[in-house]
Parts: sequence; structure tokens; C-alpha cells
Amino acid sequence: MKKILVLLIVAFAATFLTDTSAYAAGRLLGRHRLAPSLSPDKTWEGAAGGVAGGAAAALLALALLRPGHSPAVAVVAAVGLPVAA
Repeated sequence: MKKILVLLIVAFAATFLTDTSAYAAGRLLGRHRLAPSLSPDKTWEGAAGGVAGGAAAALLALALLRPGHSPAVAVVAAVGLPVAA
């Protein structure tokens, strides 16, 4: 599979799981408001859940679509994509 297509799929997977995980974690565990004046329903727990879910999705997608990728790509994808999403 072409490298650019793999990276695009990884980016979409990480973005989707970041949003979904943030919503689920915020609903289930959310207690501490992140920025009440900007968005009253966002929580620190949801943000952490989103980053964790997005990182897991990025790593899983990379492992499935591009086995043997460099560790640097995995770190950038796992840390950078959820934060950017």
C-alpha cells in the first residue's frame, strides 16, 4: 500500500478515535471542567481519554497497515495526531 495512503488512513483513524474516546471518557468519568467559559461540557478526563484512544488507534493502524515502521513514526503518530485532532 502506498505510504501516503497509509498515513492518511492512520490520521483518519486517530482523529475518529480521539473524538469518540474523548466523548465516552468525558461522559463516563468526567468530573473536572477543562474550560467552563469556553465549553462547559469538556472535561480533563475526556481530554485524557481522547489522547489515549487516539494514540491507541494510531499505533494499531500503523501496526496493521505498515508493519515494521520506524519507532520515530510511531511516536510522532501516537503523540502528535491525537493532540492535533
